[in-house]
Amino acid sequence: MPNKRWIGPREAYIRADCLFGFENLIRSFGGNPFDLAGQAVLPRQAFTNSDMLISWPRQGLFCELAARALNRPNFGLEHALSLPDTYPNAGAAIFLSQITKTFEEWLGACERYARYHTNAWTPLLIKDDSPFVRLRFLEYPLARSLRHQAEGLSASLYLMARTVMNATTERPQLVRFRHARPADTRLHEEVFGCPIEFGAPCTEMLFLREYLERPTNGRLVKLRPLLDTYLRFRIARMPLYDQSVAATVAAGIPAVLGTSLCSVENFATSMGLSSKKMQRLLRDEGTSFSAILEEVRESLAREMLETTEVPVGNICGFLGYAGLPSFNLAFKRWTDMSPTAYRELNRKKSVGSGPARLHIWGHK
Repeated sequence: MPNKRWIGPREAYIRADCLFGFENLIRSFGGNPFDLAGQAVLPRQAFTNSDMLISWPRQGLFCELAARALNRPNFGLEHALSLPDTYPNAGAAIFLSQITKTFEEWLGACERYARYHTNAWTPLLIKDDSPFVRLRFLEYPLARSLRHQAEGLSASLYLMARTVMNATTERPQLVRFRHARPADTRLHEEVFGCPIEFGAPCTEMLFLREYLERPTNGRLVKLRPLLDTYLRFRIARMPLYDQSVAATVAAGIPAVLGTSLCSVENFATSMGLSSKKMQRLLRDEGTSFSAILEEVRESLAREMLETTEVPVGNICGFLGYAGLPSFNLAFKRWTDMSPTAYRELNRKKSVGSGPARLHIWGHK
């Protein structure tokens, strides 16, 4: 059993759903995404297992390698533009838009969501006395985003915000990037439609304060097709899918763990059911929402402890536990050992199987 710890103990991480769309885009440009992933030491299975955690620095290196190999100087922006409204991160964003009333509340929910699903960056809303507010990408100090990573992230969030506000014409007042100005900025101007500064102290977007009051909820009829497509995307990547309500719920849970979205009521609403009807259907299938949630949590916990050095406390938050005591109790119920002991045992098994290659940033 080779040792494949894809993330080191002090390395910034993010969920692998950030890789959605890269495989098809790179192939459309005549490249091989798996060769590029190998050069960046990204796990190949991350392209199909969107719930695993991967290295943020390695993902940034992957984007830079792709831009150079394919001669695509605006690769990050091209990736953002290639994404449909239903790409994986948008699934959670659409759920969030249903439990928030305004754009400001949605941004706050996105910030809390990001803190659980990555330690590389988080969107931070900054307000002062001016008529403008700033949405800053607060980055992990040891993992500054590379150029194509930062541009793709900014464009993706901007396009996602337009979707949840149903705003097709509004533009930011100003966009700032930390990296140097590229030779050609025409696509930047086309995407954002506003002045752009490069070499700035931070990456951020400025927009009118009045946008914060824009409504984001009450549009479930329009958003349900996006939710349906999002769930179908996740279901297509499940090894087995029996078209049951239980399997559909299991497909959606990982995207919203660690947030207030992970409830019977929210899932029932997203599926066009009452919570009582969904609970009855699950009972008819011999299970319950809480049982499915437990199974998903156990599977993800085992995988993260086996393949990463992400701190146990972070995994606890990722899985939506209130604190370490409750997570430790659940994990002991599953395995008869603590998360730390499970990780150590797994590490010893890996080392004992022969020569190992440690897949973490800065080590080969």
